[in-house]
Amino acid sequence: MPNKINSLYLVTISVLVIISCKPRAFDPSIENFTFTEVPERRREIKLSEIAEDIHYVPLEKHQDALIGSRNAQVIPTDKYLFVSQSDRPLLMFDYKGKYLRTFGKFGRGPNEYGLNYSFSHDISSERIFILNKQSGKIQVFNLDGKDLEPIYPEKKIIQFEYIGNDLFIGCVQTDNYINPKDTNYIIFDSHGRIYNGLHIPGTTIFNYKQNEAVQITPTFYHSPNGVNIITNQNDSIFTATAKGEILISLICNFGKFSAPFNISDPSIDRKEKEKFIRSFGTIETEKFWFIGFNLSNKFHRYILDRSNNQSYVSDLIINDIDGGPNFWPYYRNHKAKKFAILQDILYLKQNKDAGKFNNTDIEYPKRNEEFKVLLDSLSLTDNPIVIVVDLK
Repeated sequence: MPNKINSLYLVTISVLVIISCKPRAFDPSIENFTFTEVPERRREIKLSEIAEDIHYVPLEKHQDALIGSRNAQVIPTDKYLFVSQSDRPLLMFDYKGKYLRTFGKFGRGPNEYGLNYSFSHDISSERIFILNKQSGKIQVFNLDGKDLEPIYPEKKIIQFEYIGNDLFIGCVQTDNYINPKDTNYIIFDSHGRIYNGLHIPGTTIFNYKQNEAVQITPTFYHSPNGVNIITNQNDSIFTATAKGEILISLICNFGKFSAPFNISDPSIDRKEKEKFIRSFGTIETEKFWFIGFNLSNKFHRYILDRSNNQSYVSDLIINDIDGGPNFWPYYRNHKAKKFAILQDILYLKQNKDAGKFNNTDIEYPKRNEEFKVLLDSLSLTDNPIVIVVDLK
């Protein structure tokens, strides 16, 4: 198994567990988004501003590759598309939509994984990683689906992502108050040994119905500098780099709208949740930060233009390349250069019939017609279409 960490480094980290670290900012300064200071500046983002191209991949309808609607996500690479679902094993397709294989088995056996598994990959070394949340073990497969040596992180994790340079970022399982001496995020290697850690103060969410504490699950996604971490306990966005650092990359100042540790107080959750920002998410590209959240039961979209550090109110990205669907960038991506979205056939057909794909002010009108013909050829029982966007 490829490993870029030298022997001296391995000896060092085998005895080193950094239980708390102070994040260092990117030079020259940390970028900021302040919600209360954003005026009603509005900016329309066209797809051609951020993307080289867009593709539509209808996924083969195969008896071993049926895709439902339960939390289905698609993760693109340069050659393959991986589809994960919370209640079905990981699937692999090529860019013609052909089903290639299923990784592992779904269940509770020693080499099986279960509900709401976490998945990542290192295509350069042809490794697929699937976290069995019950055991904390990361199962490893090659692209042919063969089992490789598993990874046992030194601390049990509930979520993870491959960073690069044989390093991973993981969220440690915690079931109640977070001890200041503990880390809730760790960087570890393919031997499970911890290299670095980050402590985010606060508590987990307390479930007042079951009278027990519940784990806060973060969001990990690839960015131009590494893997970004949305903790759901802090207004800052952190980045884990392939050098083993954990840095602050964006500070979101929500002021009085900042939820106390993602509504960790049950009384606030019941009575005052509409006063606070919830469902907070970001996507980072070379040119923009895309920032979205829910406030008072309304979803808000903003962009932070990195060229002038100005924030704008935004709508969905306008598809001016081929006139197909408009959308908001999705956090599951490949090296911050390619992201993909699963779209239901019925939803696309309804939009077509409503005339929403009739925009004539586009770069490739012929491809608009080809997209409509593709939709007409598909039935409502077919697998979803994958929309793949190649970023600049």
